[in-house]
Amino acid sequence: MAARWLLVRHGETAWTGAGRYAGWSDVPLSDAGREQAACLGARLSSLPLAAAYTSDLRRARETLELVVQGLGAPPRVHVCRELRELHFGDWEGETYAALATHPAAGAVLGGEGAAPGGESLAHLVGRVTRWLQRLRRDAAAHPDATFLIVAHGGPLRLLLCLLLGLPATEHWRFQLDYASLSEVTWDAGAGVRIVRLNDRLHLDGSPMYTARGVTSAASSLACPAGAATGPGHQRGAREGLFQ
Repeated sequence: MAARWLLVRHGETAWTGAGRYAGWSDVPLSDAGREQAACLGARLSSLPLAAAYTSDLRRARETLELVVQGLGAPPRVHVCRELRELHFGDWEGETYAALATHPAAGAVLGGEGAAPGGESLAHLVGRVTRWLQRLRRDAAAHPDATFLIVAHGGPLRLLLCLLLGLPATEHWRFQLDYASLSEVTWDAGAGVRIVRLNDRLHLDGSPMYTARGVTSAASSLACPAGAATGPGHQRGAREGLFQ
């Protein structure tokens, strides 16, 4: 039997429209972000959850609160600092456009350095790796259970890289939109299987939407954006990934 891990990126924030790097800045959800989270909550309303894990930043906690509001039996919630977004230090609050020509931007977004006063991609990998060890222990204790993880684009993409054995610098190949749902199954013997990626059917008005739980339609799988592009596309693909 395999445990199910539901990976959710938080909803849109007050900084999304302006295209600002959020990092550790504790910005709240926007009205649109709250509506997105409520839609996802309706989709998952009857799905039993063994536990939920969230970043300690407000935008992730608010998303989780709205998602679990409609559950008949709210899960145990674990607030995890390890699931915070990449820390951009002095660059937080700056727009993507303002930093696009910064001489260090390419190295920072490419995982080769850290923003002034911030942290490197390697440091974020260390945080996510330690947290993944905890999740695996919990899943081993409840092998047929479903777990909900609400976090940010950076940690969730790195989690997928760790699970699939990909280099951390390839994280940008996974597109995870705001309030998207991805699903992974895992067991200690067979390992990991990606069931869905960047699923937003709960937001697009699709007739496949269901309030009875997660749809199992094969078409809900999405291909990672940028997977067919070359290195020249990477910088543009990386802008906006960390919020």
